[in-house]
Amino acid sequence: TKSKKPVDVNERNELGNTPLLAAIAMGREDLVIPLLYCERVNINLQDLESGWTALHKVALNARILVLILWAIVLLRVSTQFLLTQPQKNQMN
Repeated sequence: TKSKKPVDVNERNELGNTPLLAAIAMGREDLVIPLLYCERVNINLQDLESGWTALHKVALNARILVLILWAIVLLRVSTQFLLTQPQKNQMN
């Protein structure tokens, strides 16, 4: 059997868009939502043409559901970041 090459969820297409940026541009919430749950997706990559991130594009289009999910993803990322930080000594 052939081993499948892992998919790069941040790979840019011929227009310079990542799958997340392309899904937002097409208004495909059915694709955006699963991409936001994927831990390997870099939500901070910018559109090569405008320099906007996916969050900028979502906010511009006022997609409320996706904005709520975005908040959940940011909370997950923030929590993971905090949990990986070394504990500082509380005693002075």
